[in-house]
This record gives sequence, C-alpha cells and structure tokens, in this order.
Amino acid sequence: MPRKKKTYEGHEAKTYKPGVRRVQTPLSTETGDGKRDGHIWLSRLAKTARQREEMRNGAKDWRRYYEWFEGEQWMERGMEGHSLATDNARNTATVNVTGSIALSYAPFLINGDIKFKLKARKPSDVVSSDIQQSLLNYEWQERGMTAQAKEIVQDVVTIGHGIGKSGYVVEVDEARRKSDGAINYKDYIRQDAAFIERVDPLMFLFDLTAKDGTLKTARWCAECFHAPYDDVMANAEYDQKVLQQISAGNYSPTTRAGFDNHDDPAWGQRLTAAVPEDRLVALWEIWDKKFRKRYIFAEGVPEPLIEESWPYDYLDGFPYVKLDYIRIANKPYGMGVMRQAEDQQIQLNRIRTAQFNHVRSHQRKFLAVAGAIAPEEIKNFGDLPDGAVITAERPDAIQPIPDAPMSADFQVVEARIASDIEQLTGADALLQGRPLPSRTTAGEVSARTNILRLKADDRVSAVEGGITELARQTLQHLKAHRTLPDVVKIVGAQGAYWQEYTPEDIQADVDVSVEYFSAPKFDPALDRQQRLQILQLGVQALPAMQAAGAQDALDVPALFGWVLESFEQKDAGRFFKPALIPQAPLEEQTPGQGLPPALAGQMAPTPVPEQPSTGGVPGEGLNPEDLMMMLRGGGVAGNGALPQI
Repeated sequence: MPRKKKTYEGHEAKTYKPGVRRVQTPLSTETGDGKRDGHIWLSRLAKTARQREEMRNGAKDWRRYYEWFEGEQWMERGMEGHSLATDNARNTATVNVTGSIALSYAPFLINGDIKFKLKARKPSDVVSSDIQQSLLNYEWQERGMTAQAKEIVQDVVTIGHGIGKSGYVVEVDEARRKSDGAINYKDYIRQDAAFIERVDPLMFLFDLTAKDGTLKTARWCAECFHAPYDDVMANAEYDQKVLQQISAGNYSPTTRAGFDNHDDPAWGQRLTAAVPEDRLVALWEIWDKKFRKRYIFAEGVPEPLIEESWPYDYLDGFPYVKLDYIRIANKPYGMGVMRQAEDQQIQLNRIRTAQFNHVRSHQRKFLAVAGAIAPEEIKNFGDLPDGAVITAERPDAIQPIPDAPMSADFQVVEARIASDIEQLTGADALLQGRPLPSRTTAGEVSARTNILRLKADDRVSAVEGGITELARQTLQHLKAHRTLPDVVKIVGAQGAYWQEYTPEDIQADVDVSVEYFSAPKFDPALDRQQRLQILQLGVQALPAMQAAGAQDALDVPALFGWVLESFEQKDAGRFFKPALIPQAPLEEQTPGQGLPPALAGQMAPTPVPEQPSTGGVPGEGLNPEDLMMMLRGGGVAGNGALPQI
C-alpha cells in the first residue's frame, strides 16, 4: 500500500512506495527575494542562535563571563547567569582576580587616543594621502570613535571576541523629527557623518559554516536590535504594506518587555500607565553576500521591512569586524581571560570561602574550673558587657581555650592558584600594578616590562589589526560619501590650520596603519634618549656634510621636531617660526603682486643672528646653520650645549 502523501511549505509533494529508495529533496530553494525567502532567514537565524547557545565557549558561557566580570562568580560551567551553585550564596566569598586582570589588559591594549598613519601607494598621491590622514584622524576624534573601540576591546578581553560596526549616515530618519516616534537615539551618529559602534556579541550572528570560522569567509551575518513597537510602525523607511499586515494582525512580531515589574517601588506601583518600552520589537538586520542584499526582518514576520541592494559596494566585505583575543583553530569564537582561568578562579573562590568558614566556626570558647565559680556566673558570662565583674574562688577559674590553628595548606594552595592564573593569562604583578618583590632593581623592572610586552604582543597585534580595519572602512565611507568641498584640520610644520579639499583630493589609494595605538612596544624614556643622541650626532656631523658640499643633506628643523615628538608635543610646529611664502619668479611677477605689507610683516620671521646677542636682519628666514648655532648656544639644554647622553 503506497504511503500517504505529505506536503510541506515550499516542498513539492512526493509519493513513496515500499521497496523504493527515498530521495531527500530540499525543503526550499533560495531566490534572493526577501518575501519568498523570509521563512528561510527566520529559520536560519533560529538554528544558528541555538547552535551558538549550546557550543563550548558559546553564548551561555558569555553571559556567565559577563556576570563574572561583575563579581558574580558562583556559577558552575554551563549554568545560566544568576544561577548559583550548590553552595549557599550567603556563605560564599569571591576574589575577582580574572575581572581585575581583564581591567588591566583593556587599557594595556588601548590607552589614549588612537592615531593613524596613511601612506600613498604612488608618489604623486602624497598630498592626497596627507589630506586623507588628517581627515581620518579628525573624524575619528570628532565622532568619539576611540570610546567605542575601548568598549569593543572590553568584550574582547572578557569573553574572547568583540564586534565593531562601521557606517555612514547621509540623512537622519524622518521619524526622528516626529513627536510620535524617534528612531535613532545614538548621539554619536550624526547627519552626513561616518561612525563606528560596538555591537553586543550576544546580539550578533554569522554563518557558522564559514570555511575558517571568520567573517571574511562567512556568507551572511546578522545583528539584532530592539525598538519600541510605536517607533517601528512610525518608521517611514519600512515597507508600509508589511506594517499594515502587522497592524491588521496578520503577523505578530516577537516582542519583549523592556521593564521588569517585579520590584517596582511603592510609587511605581501606583503608576500603571503603559509606556512604549513595555513592548519592544526584536529586529534583525541581515547582510547577505550571496545575493548582495541587506534586509531588516521583524522577528516572527516572514516579510522584510527593508530589502535593498548592498549599500556599501566600496567595502570588501561586511561593515562588521570581529576581533578575537586568542584565536582557536577550527572554532568561530576566540578565548578570553575568563575562560583561560575559569577553573582556577572557581577554586580560588572556594579556598577563600573555606578560610572564612574556618574563622566563623572557631568562635571564642572558655574553660571553667568546676567549683571555682558559681553556676549563675558561668551562665551569665557570655552576656556580660565590657568591664563587668564576676566572682570566683581562684584567679584561673575561667581560661580561654586556644583555637585550632588554620592549616598552612590554605595559604600554599591559594598561592599556587594565584601563580597558575598569572601563568595562564600572562598577567604578572607588573601588569596588575601589584608591588614587586623588595629590592627589585631598575634593570630587572625594565627586563620584566620587555618580557611582558613580548607576551602581550600577539594580543596587541590582533586588536590593532581589527581597529585598523575599522579605520580603513571609515575612510572608505568618507571617500564615498563626501561629495562636496569641505575643510579638514591639518597639523603640520606650521601648526594646526584648516585646509579645504574636494572629493577628488581624497580618492587616491592609500595604506592605513596605526601611528599610535596601544601600550608602546618600547620604553618611552629610552626612545627619547635615543632621539636626543641622534640629534646630537646629526648636528655634530653637519659641518662635515657642508664641507663635503652636501649643504641640504640634513633637515635640522625636521630632525628637531622629531625629537620634540618624543616629549609628547602634539603640535611641535609652534616652536618654529613660519617660513616666507614662496613667490613667483621675478620674470613672472606683475606689479602689485604679493602679500599686504601688514600681513607680510607678520609672516616674515626674524632670523637667528650669527651671535645670539646681536640683533637680526629683518626678512631673513631660519636656516640650518642658524639653528645649529642656536642649539650649540643653549637652545636645547639651556646650559650652552646639547645634553650629553
């Protein structure tokens, strides 16, 4: 008897007969049409989220690590946050060493403002490269992108990876100006501006079947965010037909309560009026490489609210960057500090709790000699206040009983656990800011510092590479969307000034690298000393160069400015007098050409005389010979000579 036909959505009905091999047919085929593929995308997101939840070092562990960072560490592996182990929570002690190490590593990886260095790929594009470099650094600082980068790095250290997103806002959503629904509340996202932002790793999914487990080989990625139901329905960018279907009740989007009403204060219980945040809609922004599409789906609604072609054709891949702390082979997610020392942290908490339990269990006890003190005196002894008097037959009628000493194994095991944590994470006393052993020499401190930098160099390089990629994407956004002439703040030899540029001036191909990023890979004091030595050698060799006919072999002002940079002088150009404005050749000049006399008098520097005590001749510029004599005369050390190193 033939089997009964069964039909599935998107699946052609087949008839199977006994003895005939069943052929597996796909449930559906993707077309690249969001309305047809909506069920596929919702199912794909659900399956990926479930797989990520159950995997080792998955979302369940990340939630626990975030709790650990806050000091809530009495959870066993695989347990949800706020779920305590069998130990009584009131009798437990937590020593948050891993959280302290994470706080130490985060500023080690990024401290201060990030600056980027751009290099032109062609000699003819040097000017364009300088403009792009100033534009990128100015936008990075103006939009507060370093703050977002630090938040990403905090995720990297805590759970093992972080997600950063870049983008460009050409115009703000119309609903932002409406009283019934503001769509974008992020103050760092402005009109006609590039931005980067930290994405919650728990709200980000990507193709786990990617070849190497990275975004570079993933086919798709998706970010989940929440918005009030009223804001979603008022957004003019969303498909109005789909919104009408939701309003009519044909689709029911997944909603979550934004407030927990279990612990309302007394005054809050009287205010029962509903607020928009009581109904948050879960939205998924999906980027699909295969069909070069961007979708926004409401969870539970199989039709897209937005379906558009890939908006960033000038980017090589997704506008997302994933940064891993310690890359694990054949795994999609990296390993962070919490996972490195997970077992050791639990055992450290247990050993410290055992010490406290020992202290609690050993309360003061006394031994009374029989017949030497009245029974009622013994009964009231424990309740007597300070300074009370009791009567006894002999002075040794009551004696304290010595407590059993705490086993030395507690301290031995605890020290061993602390040593294990330091070895696993590479965070020694120097990184954590703890006191070093007594009589530690300066040479030993320098050696330990260099070893620490070598151990952390791989971590620094991984984070630096991710932030550099975000900077490269930011520059690509600026180059693609800046269509009108603009001005940019440039810091050069003449100090800080504004320069106008056109879209054509920023189209040259450049390489982006980091000029200043994280913990320096060298000792700043040693670097400053070496620069002073180079300056001294250069000035001493200058007469020999001039005697050999190499008058312009050494740019002493530039060398001097380079030395000043080691003293953290961000605007070293202000120490140099401005040079004369280049004039056209005499045969090309016309009567009246040139600067106004007042402005020319301000721009023309007073030269350094041959002897500092004599006056100068107006109109002459600063030349290497004058600067050399100025340096010899005490321009650097202040005592008449260059500092002797």
